[in-house]
Amino acid sequence: MIFIRKLTVIIILGIVLLLIMGCSASEKSYEDDVGPFKGYWLKDTMACHFADTYVACALAESDFITYDEIIKTNLISDTQIELIFEGDVKNTFHLLDDNTLELADGVYDRVSAGEANAIYGGHYTLP
Repeated sequence: MIFIRKLTVIIILGIVLLLIMGCSASEKSYEDDVGPFKGYWLKDTMACHFADTYVACALAESDFITYDEIIKTNLISDTQIELIFEGDVKNTFHLLDDNTLELADGVYDRVSAGEANAIYGGHYTLP
């Protein structure tokens, strides 16, 4: 009788664990990535690439390129994310909609990698 109770408890715990794993696997987690911010962003004078491990931006027709490693991500909401870079530098980014990103220097549109890199006249490529 005790064996059957223990077996029942183990089976129930196994089912609960499978349910928990199934729910978490089907829900997208942005704990370690930039989620909806991932991709290439462009405005008339600057292009940026948000990847899971870095943010790189470059000024059009110049050799000015930034590359900052992401240490930690904190998805505040579906439209806001805080990224922590080396040196404990924290920046918060805001999506105006799925294809529009607001940064400190203006509003960027989501574009393809080719469109983002086109502003460099073929001289440079964002990582």
